[in-house]
Amino acid sequence: MTAVGIVWALVIGAIVSVLAWWPKILVHMARLKTWVGGARERAPMSTRDVTMNRAVADLRSVEPGVAEILDRKPALDPQRVPDEVDTTTIARDAIDRNLDRYDQHVTTLLRALRNWIPRSSTFGDERGYANSMRVHLRKSNIREPDYEMAPDLRWDLNTGAPKTLRPDFVFWKRLLVEVKGDMFRSSDSDRSLGQLFRYLLAWKSKGPAILIVCGECDPLLRLLIRQYVAVWRDKPFELPVTVFFAKHETESEVPRIAAS
Repeated sequence: MTAVGIVWALVIGAIVSVLAWWPKILVHMARLKTWVGGARERAPMSTRDVTMNRAVADLRSVEPGVAEILDRKPALDPQRVPDEVDTTTIARDAIDRNLDRYDQHVTTLLRALRNWIPRSSTFGDERGYANSMRVHLRKSNIREPDYEMAPDLRWDLNTGAPKTLRPDFVFWKRLLVEVKGDMFRSSDSDRSLGQLFRYLLAWKSKGPAILIVCGECDPLLRLLIRQYVAVWRDKPFELPVTVFFAKHETESEVPRIAAS
């Protein structure tokens, strides 16, 4: 027998052996999968997970309407929107590199705001920051009716008369945007984040959301905001939200990149 014939014989023999053992291989693979899954289920939960599960269980028992919202499938996978964006060139380039991954409306708005310099007449004037954003968006031909200001958002928890929420903007009928400015006091953070959480729950089945923090932001509050956003994006909430830190800078301090 030639060398080629020997090689072919070995190959055919190996194939026959695999086919003969294949049913047993499948059985062992199924057992291994079951064992691994059981090991994961038996893995101890972290203190954070235990606390979160307890808090969510309490929320479900007190607010049946919230339980129904938590069980809804989000309109968009949270991984389809970035978790955080700021005014640095690196963050902007990251958006450009992930255009296929991220939601089109989210990236369109963030790219339009890449060179925005938030301005307001007084410290903490959120309306001034919102108007500043509207003026800047006109440069990208984004204007009404591309967005609606302070639209009525129904908040019905099946506990009586429904409430009406009014976020700052809704773009293209699916992207909710809330603008906050100059956050330096914990009371500012508590009020703003509690308000935004209600907006996000009410908007969960409709589309993504962006929290824009303009001007100055205390480092500890920035850390707190990041923690809130991380929790909201994770289970059981699965809220597709991005936080955009739009720091107030002079025009010479704003890094520039070519808009494409």
